[in-house]
Amino acid sequence: MEYRITVRSNPRLIGLFLIIVALPAAGVVAFLLTSVIVAVLILGAGLFFSYNFIKLVRSTLASRIRTNASGVVFDFGKGHRNEFDWNRISHCGVYSEPKRGRALFIYDEEDDRLVTVPNEYESFDVLVTEVREHTVGRFEIIDLGALSTIEEYLREKVTPPAGEKADTE
Repeated sequence: MEYRITVRSNPRLIGLFLIIVALPAAGVVAFLLTSVIVAVLILGAGLFFSYNFIKLVRSTLASRIRTNASGVVFDFGKGHRNEFDWNRISHCGVYSEPKRGRALFIYDEEDDRLVTVPNEYESFDVLVTEVREHTVGRFEIIDLGALSTIEEYLREKVTPPAGEKADTE
């Protein structure tokens, strides 16, 4: 199955679209209110930021997550692609942070690779269910609480206690 970010799954993109239009518009309005030099600077800055926001939105909307019988492929655009075989995933689950909401994480301990997926993807709950079905016994639901990041949680879980040697086989 394929999952992606859409305007319906992430309504905050509408606000970003409005900013993309408003920044150059402010530059045009500046021609009526200020000197030509100031207006050109405002218009130039507005166009620059709008262009960079457009690149961000295009990259976000182009990102995809594909699942199949053998694993999951994360294609976050710009050549950032991660593939995980279901049997190589050592830790995974859903975690929640007070300010950011829920996210899915998948970690391959052997290759030390971590991918987090925000709940802004369309059919996020279906993706979570699919990952849970393929990773029975390795799926967790985590409330980070005092820990600030999923990286800290995994570091505590993966790092052996003081005094014990890590398995180096």
